[in-house]
Amino acid sequence: MNSFNGDYNITSFTALENDSFVRLSRLVEVTPDAQLVHDRDIPAKAIHVNSIVFEADTGSYVLAILPATHRVDVTQLQHVTGLALKLCPSDRLCPLCGFAPGTVPPLLGLQPLPAMTVIDTSLLDHHLLYGGGGHPEFSCVLPLKYLLQQPQVRTASIAASNVNNETPETPRYKPFFSVEPPSVETVKQILNHPDTENPLQNVDVTIVGRLTSVRKMARCLVFGDLGPPVEENSTLYPWRCPGTGHDMAVQIIAGKTLLQHRDLDADEGAHVIRRLKPGQLLLIEARTNVQSHDSLRNWVLNQTLDLVVYSYQLLSPLEDPAEAMVTKSSLWSKQASSVLGIRPRPVPSVTEDETVYLQLQDLYEPEPGQRVEDYYRKHILVVDTMEAVQQFSNDVSQMLLQLTTQTANDDGFATGLVGLDCEWLPSFYTTSRQEPQPVLLLQISLHPLRKVYLLDLQALLRPLQMTSTPKNSLEIAVAQVLGDLLTSQRLIKTGFQVVHDLRQLAASYPHITALQTIHSVLESSVLAKRVMHINKQRNARTATSSLSRLCETFLGKALQKEEQCSNWSSRPLTMEQIEYASLDAAVTPVITELLLKAVHADFFHHPQVGRWKDDRLFFNTLVSWRFLFLDSDTDAQVIRKLNAKRVVGDHFVVNQHWSTGDDPPRYPSGPSDMEGDRPYTDREGIVRYPSHMISIDIPTFHKRMDSLLGAYVGKSKDRCVMPFLPIPEGGKLDFQQRSGLIEMENAFFLFVNMPQTPGRGQPRSFPNEWLEDGQILTWFIRQNQWQSGTTPMAQKLLSTQDAESPTIVSLFVRVGKAAFLCCGRCRVVSLPTSNKADGQEEWNLVRLHLMLLDWPKLYKSHEFRELVTPGYCHVSSDTDSFSDGEGAFE
Repeated sequence: MNSFNGDYNITSFTALENDSFVRLSRLVEVTPDAQLVHDRDIPAKAIHVNSIVFEADTGSYVLAILPATHRVDVTQLQHVTGLALKLCPSDRLCPLCGFAPGTVPPLLGLQPLPAMTVIDTSLLDHHLLYGGGGHPEFSCVLPLKYLLQQPQVRTASIAASNVNNETPETPRYKPFFSVEPPSVETVKQILNHPDTENPLQNVDVTIVGRLTSVRKMARCLVFGDLGPPVEENSTLYPWRCPGTGHDMAVQIIAGKTLLQHRDLDADEGAHVIRRLKPGQLLLIEARTNVQSHDSLRNWVLNQTLDLVVYSYQLLSPLEDPAEAMVTKSSLWSKQASSVLGIRPRPVPSVTEDETVYLQLQDLYEPEPGQRVEDYYRKHILVVDTMEAVQQFSNDVSQMLLQLTTQTANDDGFATGLVGLDCEWLPSFYTTSRQEPQPVLLLQISLHPLRKVYLLDLQALLRPLQMTSTPKNSLEIAVAQVLGDLLTSQRLIKTGFQVVHDLRQLAASYPHITALQTIHSVLESSVLAKRVMHINKQRNARTATSSLSRLCETFLGKALQKEEQCSNWSSRPLTMEQIEYASLDAAVTPVITELLLKAVHADFFHHPQVGRWKDDRLFFNTLVSWRFLFLDSDTDAQVIRKLNAKRVVGDHFVVNQHWSTGDDPPRYPSGPSDMEGDRPYTDREGIVRYPSHMISIDIPTFHKRMDSLLGAYVGKSKDRCVMPFLPIPEGGKLDFQQRSGLIEMENAFFLFVNMPQTPGRGQPRSFPNEWLEDGQILTWFIRQNQWQSGTTPMAQKLLSTQDAESPTIVSLFVRVGKAAFLCCGRCRVVSLPTSNKADGQEEWNLVRLHLMLLDWPKLYKSHEFRELVTPGYCHVSSDTDSFSDGEGAFE
């Protein structure tokens, strides 16, 4: 038997180091008529198959073999095997069966052995199969009859057609890239010590490749994917890493370095970068980017190499060398530039079929005969001086006065729509992700005035100060006007993902307290989804996935988003940045107005939004937010309990929100209030009581337990335990939500999730089962919590018979995600020899017994019998007898 066809020397391949490939080659040597062949030498008569691994709820796995042109019908496969199956995750595949994704062979002998191998019946018409060979470039070829002779193999119809009905391409050779990455250990050392000098040096690379995609990030910055230089119409495959043999991707970055190396100005650079298009064959001169921690991490840990381009040459012509151009109409001109105080730029040229994007004049229509400079002076104000701040403050005061006067004369609740948006420096302009990026530009549109204010925070505020830092005169003026605007309930603040922007803004300037409380915040995407629900419109998720999609859906034009990734720290701002920033703030009030009119909704006192007062469909649409700060040296437990997040700089931010018009929640506890075992206030304003400090009143417990015995209590652990707790009204219990055990001072509450039906449902980490007609339930505890019954928790669990201070242990059980059934009091008993659960070695579990002390009463409960014996049916009769379920539904 010949293991390899062709004149290839197996020792030349890096995959020899892969144990799975070596093991498979040995297995093939002893398998009749089987062989490993290079992907270029697959026999013409062989059919390409996929070998797909599924995990079963029993802890074993199932191997499905079917034509590569089809997908697995999982429902049919589960029916055939009688097992609950799920696709084995890619990161679990290699540890499970020894083969990486895409290399699993259609051959038995895998370790551990699959519980079953199912071959699709359509393969019975073929003599020879080929599939994964344990290596990206080799396939395993073997006769079908050999598979059919093996035990635990069956045939069934398990294949379904692909949705796109696409035939996979024949695997192709993947060339090695020219540069080998540094070792993982070196990279981890660099990433774990960011303050130390990076010993790695960037390497110059000259390589030929084909662009597979181009992503324009800014006018003079594009990212692109560079594939091997294969034929233009062929599928583009990735490179191979010379050090590991694994697939790797190459991303090129063409921007500032390219412009500097070729001595180009911004306009010339934009033209050079614009020539890069998918499908082109390029000769690239570039260098690696190992001084950037993000690029280094992506290369070594994610197999994606970043190349910073400093020169390129086209080896294939452009699709349209003539690049026919037409002039795009625009209001921007030198006159507008002089009005706004920005540097002029030439009017951009675009192709005839370019998408028409939304412009400011689509929202604020120019008056007939209005001059350009008058239009921009009327609708845009760059706020970067004390005089501009005063003008902005006067406009806000004027609008608030008009709303108050209108309310005094009318019965309605007068409101004004305000648009908010923020811009800060994109991460690829920074040296590392750890570098703080405060908000640099705050855009505010006052919709009733049809005016946008661009607050240049670089000129107005000092970023990342201590919360106690005194404000200077300019900051006092800015804080005053922003405080009036943000805290007003009549000014409805709209935006897309606006809370994210507001949190970033508050964290950027901690000493400006006016940024920390905002009322009447309306998220545009939330309002759009509810309006689309009322109008029974589909695809709400897609339509609200981005601000550009939102504009395209409701205004008919998308937003041009190129400037989003531009350099927002550069001054003066360009015309494109000004228009982009103004549009982002001006568009959400316009969309909000259209949405409200579409369902005849309005604003009412409280304030609230709806089609009528107390319209529940729009409940909690207007929200108030409060942002509080914790110092960087705050205890980690405090940060975790308050769910604080580090946003910008060293401060941790705690968010609180409530419906506008309602009373705000209590302030959360600070570090000093959370020392020791004491109640604390969480970020929702609820007082939390640590479970282990609460003592249960024994007589009250038994009385309430008798009333709940055998009844469904609720789907949450809180609902189950609250009837037994001496907690003041409005308070809540603080415990580990993911744990199945709640420890009190003198009691335990145990929670068990049973599988829905035997052999079905998701694989379980804890295989609990009923014994002795439900008198006993097996239960599992981690070894470090038990240690042969010597830990304080174990001794406390075993002290239920202690006459002086007995521990109460109660049990709640449910199936799947149903409500918990109260199973009463129980006693924990360990096995004579504690052992791990079968198949659960990685958890290091100990199996215990829970003896149900209230079983005589529980046994009379139909709900309990149904829980213990699924399918049991209670038959009412004079003797109140029970049926075992057989024939109950005949």
